[in-house]
Amino acid sequence: MTATSRKRRAFPFAPLAMAGLAVLILVALLSGQATLAAWTDTSNQDVQSVSSQTGLSLAMSSSSAAYELDQTTRPTSTKATSTGGLVPGIRGVRITYTMTTGATDGVQGKIAGTITAAARTAWPAIYSAGYLTAVVSSSGGCVVQPTPAMVANALTWTFATPSGQTLKPGESCSVVLDLSVPAVKGAVDVSRALKTSRGSDATPNPLADFIADAVVTQVARADEK
Repeated sequence: MTATSRKRRAFPFAPLAMAGLAVLILVALLSGQATLAAWTDTSNQDVQSVSSQTGLSLAMSSSSAAYELDQTTRPTSTKATSTGGLVPGIRGVRITYTMTTGATDGVQGKIAGTITAAARTAWPAIYSAGYLTAVVSSSGGCVVQPTPAMVANALTWTFATPSGQTLKPGESCSVVLDLSVPAVKGAVDVSRALKTSRGSDATPNPLADFIADAVVTQVARADEK
């Protein structure tokens, strides 16, 4: 048996043995054994880059709609002055925010966020005077703090997925704000008190800018439901 054939049978050895054989081959090449050159063939491959991603997405939609209040609470002298705004004792406004996780996310998550009401022109006359009624509710995979806080001069509600629950891919949660102004509060005829603050369809008098912000965070696999 030649030295060359003995070296060829060494290739089935474990990786550690192969490493030792590579040293022997290198020595042979340096000493002029040209017949071993084919055993040291090399090739170049494209560099592969791997990036991290959150693997999560969150879509938010919002809508607002006017709705009629209980007609028994309004004085007969009150008339609606717009089709979409707040009218004391007659019309309220409902704002709905719906947040939906990505259907193809592949992992479960939790939502946390805030809804803020930054004051506009009519704020002092309506909210600061104590006439605004704001009722917040939620459905789906989140609960909302019913009592707002004042943060950076903005009325702020917080909402989040409850402890022990998660949102599966494609699931949603909604937060709803019902805003209204009573026709009468105590001994005050609110319609009369707000007469100079009324807006119209052509020239509305804005109360506040309502803005929702939310983030979805992946939960550990062990916490998925």
